[in-house]
Amino acid sequence: MEEKQIIDTHKKTKKIRTRVILVLAVLIIFLICAYISFRGTYLETIEIGQNFEDVFIREFKI
Repeated sequence: MEEKQIIDTHKKTKKIRTRVILVLAVLIIFLICAYISFRGTYLETIEIGQNFEDVFIREFKI
């Protein structure tokens, strides 16, 4: 009887550990994708800003 309880407890902890690892892996993948997306948007905004600055300087000199 006692061995069965130990085996059941071991199976439960193994399932919980697997679930935690799976959730952490999905969370890390999501964070990496979000970072790449935000970084791309930021760099695109910077590039557009520089283009407008060049046009403004050209128009101001004329």
